[in-house]
Amino acid sequence: MRNKKFRRITGIVLGTKDVSEGDKVVVVFSPELGKYNLMAYGANRFKSRFSNRTNTSNVIQGWVRFPQGLNKIPSLENAEVLVNFFDELKNNYLKLFSANIASEIINLVVPQEVFDQELYDTTIKFFSKLIESENEEDSFLTLSKFLILLLKIQGVLPYIKEEKEIEPTTKFFILSLLKDSKPGKDVDTSVKLDFLEWFERKLSKITNERKIISIQLLKRVIK
Repeated sequence: MRNKKFRRITGIVLGTKDVSEGDKVVVVFSPELGKYNLMAYGANRFKSRFSNRTNTSNVIQGWVRFPQGLNKIPSLENAEVLVNFFDELKNNYLKLFSANIASEIINLVVPQEVFDQELYDTTIKFFSKLIESENEEDSFLTLSKFLILLLKIQGVLPYIKEEKEIEPTTKFFILSLLKDSKPGKDVDTSVKLDFLEWFERKLSKITNERKIISIQLLKRVIK
């Protein structure tokens, strides 16, 4: 892969990090590269060619330039937005938090230069369903289903009926989602918080106990 100077990629933006006044690193989850850090030179400058294109959760297409030398980070030369999930989600706090949770978790659990097609497809489908959700309750259910699928893909989803770390109401909530049905009534705040804490405990088995910042923010809002 590195012997090619340029390569065309498509992928989900998992996040960005400012590295100078003008530049930032863009983390992309791409079928062509796997999870990869790319330098976007000039991305923070006024009228940048990357302006509003590398927002987290967007699906982008662009060219990557691989410089000589293994220690030099490849650069994202340009990017066009194929699916602008961010603009569809940004005006709803719960939807935006939910999308950020997905992006943050994928960034944590997927090693560099590794790609998981099932996880990629599941995430795209999740973002689409999140946009279609009509209210906060529906958005939380959509997020919860995604988190359960993520545990399943990662191989850490336990046999729920034998779970002892959660309340019976939370267990019923999870079992309902596994059957692809909605709980009979709106989910109580205590169940939502217990579910998120349960999810974090399960995920911690593969994240070395690292906290998901986006989940912490969501829990504060729910409270």
